Amino acid sequence: MGNVRVTIGVPFCNAERTLGDAVRSIFAQTLADWRLLLVDDGSKDRSLEIVRGIRDPRVFVVSDGRHRGLAHRLNQITGLAETEFIARMDADDLMHPDRLRRQISFFDEFSDVDVVGTATYTIDAHCFPIGRRGDWPVDARISSVIDRGLLIHSSVMARSAWMRKNPYSVEYPRAEDCELWCRVCRDARIVNIATPLLFYREGVPFNRRAYLKTCESKRRVIRRYGPDAIGHVATAALVLKTAVKECVYRLARPPRLQSALLRRRSAPLASKERAAALGIIASILATPVPGLPDAEGERQRVISCAD
Repeated sequence: MGNVRVTIGVPFCNAERTLGDAVRSIFAQTLADWRLLLVDDGSKDRSLEIVRGIRDPRVFVVSDGRHRGLAHRLNQITGLAETEFIARMDADDLMHPDRLRRQISFFDEFSDVDVVGTATYTIDAHCFPIGRRGDWPVDARISSVIDRGLLIHSSVMARSAWMRKNPYSVEYPRAEDCELWCRVCRDARIVNIATPLLFYREGVPFNRRAYLKTCESKRRVIRRYGPDAIGHVATAALVLKTAVKECVYRLARPPRLQSALLRRRSAPLASKERAAALGIIASILATPVPGLPDAEGERQRVISCAD
């Protein structure tokens, strides 16, 4: 692998609308020595065709034509990675240009750290910044992990050796990260960079079915790890909390209500911070990728918003 220290793993399934932008954000990194693994999870749209057109020796596309789920694909990426670190990313997000450099620098400074996450900007379906999330310090108490999570999952970079020792469980679809953090939080050295180094996409209408599946798996995680960590009463209260959230999202059909729910998840941005984020996004969308179609229309729309 030469000087390459990090493999970026991007599982994707039917992501033709956003996958090209995600790849552009990787090519826009200030750290140029990386390896990109694009792992198809049985896409039925043009996603696989799009990424197979990329012409760069750092990019590898893997496809077996089957839909196996995120946890399986993340474990597959870990098995294929030959570098010191693995960086997570979803196919509908954007990396801040300095993400890889900042996270690797943190590992170099603190040699005992296993996992590094970052804060994120949330963006809508059109790449417009909505808010900021995940800029809290890590609270590794299992009660906190169960209640609110630990890190923004798609922002995570970890040591490859650590990932091989701690694979994802396929038994908790859409809550595989919560289960992993509950399993390792007592022993792992996990930290979070408070600077937003990822643009996390949340659009309206949101995928209600996927969110309900998350709630179902999250309740199973709570029932597994809760009683020993926080007691049966507190466990029951958290299970009830997820059930209430599920009911709210089942009823959230009007777009205005969905937008309000999404805004509650993030802190609002000041005008200067939003303008700076828009400028970074416009720069990302302007990044050329050999063999990838141009994003001129979307870039001009973002530039006009920034102006």
